[in-house]
Amino acid sequence: MIDTRDRRKATRLPVDIPVDYLGKEFLGNGTVINVSPHGLLIRGDYLPIIGTNVSLRLFPPDDREPLSVERAVVRWQRGSELGVEIMTLTPEAHVRLIGLMTSALTHYGCVCAPKLPWLCRCLSEPPRERRPNEI
Repeated sequence: MIDTRDRRKATRLPVDIPVDYLGKEFLGNGTVINVSPHGLLIRGDYLPIIGTNVSLRLFPPDDREPLSVERAVVRWQRGSELGVEIMTLTPEAHVRLIGLMTSALTHYGCVCAPKLPWLCRCLSEPPRERRPNEI
């Protein structure tokens, strides 16, 4: 059954990426726990109010430079988590974001609809290594 309350434009894929998020009067630190081409879910140490504009710096483990999101808007918050919608992103940053999503698809064993690649279902945990004696 489809949840009609979920207003996301695309499936968010599980990741574990350190992030800094900056507003006019604060700097928050946290971890991106899932990502889509349109938004991120962050577990962080500071919760800006809904509607706040933030800039983000993600620190992917295999990259030398942070991935910068020029502007995102806080759309949701609860507990220590906030959801942000990406508003402004350079073309280079967009390519890097898609690369992060591709890595998550592979790492978490995600399956996507062939003609709708933003509609995916993923295992809840990364696939574990099988031992030679396991079937």
